[in-house]
Amino acid sequence: MLLNFKVANFTTFKDPLHFSMKPGKVMPRFEDNIIVVNPKFKVSKVAVIVGENAGGKTQFMTSLHFLKYLIEEKGDVRSIKKLCYNYNHEVPQDFELTILIAEKIYTYNLSMDKISILSEHLQVRNCTQKESSNKTIFRFQRKEINGPILVNERFVAKELQEIIEKTTHNPSRLCISYMETLDINIIKPFTKWIREKLIIELPSEFSLDIYKQMQNDEKDLAIIKSNEFFEIFSLVDSSIVKFEVDEKDPFRETMIIRKRRDGTKLSIQLKNDSSGVKEFFAWAIQIWKVIYSDATLFADELDRVLNSILASKVLSFVKGSDHQGQFVFSTHNVLHINTIDFMKEQIYFINKNTETLTSEIYSLADFKDYRYEKANVYELYLKGLLGGVPND
Repeated sequence: MLLNFKVANFTTFKDPLHFSMKPGKVMPRFEDNIIVVNPKFKVSKVAVIVGENAGGKTQFMTSLHFLKYLIEEKGDVRSIKKLCYNYNHEVPQDFELTILIAEKIYTYNLSMDKISILSEHLQVRNCTQKESSNKTIFRFQRKEINGPILVNERFVAKELQEIIEKTTHNPSRLCISYMETLDINIIKPFTKWIREKLIIELPSEFSLDIYKQMQNDEKDLAIIKSNEFFEIFSLVDSSIVKFEVDEKDPFRETMIIRKRRDGTKLSIQLKNDSSGVKEFFAWAIQIWKVIYSDATLFADELDRVLNSILASKVLSFVKGSDHQGQFVFSTHNVLHINTIDFMKEQIYFINKNTETLTSEIYSLADFKDYRYEKANVYELYLKGLLGGVPND
């Protein structure tokens, strides 16, 4: 589960932004919103992000997607000029990711410039411990051209320590990827979570096309065949009673079967169905992963695929199911900005300064005078009192 994410010097985000899935005080009506790890440790299941067009919502999710890409691809690591604020890659680009896996909290830090990695650091602690109890797994600091990887002997076998100490690390390669190739057990849960549990859905022009290649993925085909998938997919249209999956081309040739009120049935291939049904068929896979595989899903511009009613159904389904997955989405639909579905800590605004063209992110909880009994949040938002709306 995602706990915290921080990034600085990424596109419009010049200064460090901080996004947290830590909930506030959990009242009875919000109990479905949270995951109880233990009586003293709770994590949000859901969060919503709103803001003006070109304010930075997509760029925020892209920053997390870029970090995922760096860890997955294992290629050269350096800041990219076009992804830095004001195209300035002389200034370090910094990332910090904190996640919870099997009651262990991992905190990963990466700093890089236009040349290579400046520093890289991975820590771990038990979720019952305070942050001061963090134990370093490894640390790397670039010194001129090269620098040693410092490892904690508590987590790394002696023979592997000797191999690492004798290796002159290439600062253009991630230490975490190198240590994963050495089969260091403490590293594996973190990198596996990045690859398998962190899903970022971006508009196609921003995406790195991980999702678009799912047609040939046997795991996704198995999901589509499950009863749980049908339960999610049928949210799009209550008249759908079943579908017949085409294994060779499931996203086009699958037959959707509907039942009329008089009992007669109508069959239509998915490729000939409405665009909304076709897109939600693919989307339902990701929702399945949240609920049945405990994935953390970031979905940009939810309105592109789901209308207000369907989005509310999906949100209720995610909140009402027992799982350890998370669903974070951005939207332009002001009806989602409410303190009936979300706690104050689960509503985020992204605002762009028109003079400096820098973006910032903050939650409704940052407005200390806001009380749950006040007017609808979207009314305050539309009046411009919360930021994140176009200026005149």
